[in-house]
Amino acid sequence: MGVRIQINIQRPIGDVFAFASNVANLPLHDKGILEVKKITGGPLGVGTTFNLTARQLGMRLNVVLMFTTYEPNRHFSYKVITGPFPVETHYTLTDLETGSQLTAERVPQPH
Repeated sequence: MGVRIQINIQRPIGDVFAFASNVANLPLHDKGILEVKKITGGPLGVGTTFNLTARQLGMRLNVVLMFTTYEPNRHFSYKVITGPFPVETHYTLTDLETGSQLTAERVPQPH
């Protein structure tokens, strides 16, 4: 079973997508993430990979994340392709009259 959160943000959808899809911003809102480095060159999109260092359950972990979907201002997903916890995280954005709605769902993947 996964974890799903939904939040309304009083910012335009383009701003929210730009911030949320920039994996380098993860340490700003997840205290367990210590460092993120982009591995692949070029713009963000399907196949873009990142090396992520985290502290979870008292252990220092290194994982590689890869974008599996990327639709600007609508949806993006990335999954752990190397590391001890195989999960995929899906983000969906919805335009609201007063800003944007961001829905995130983390889904465990089979080993």
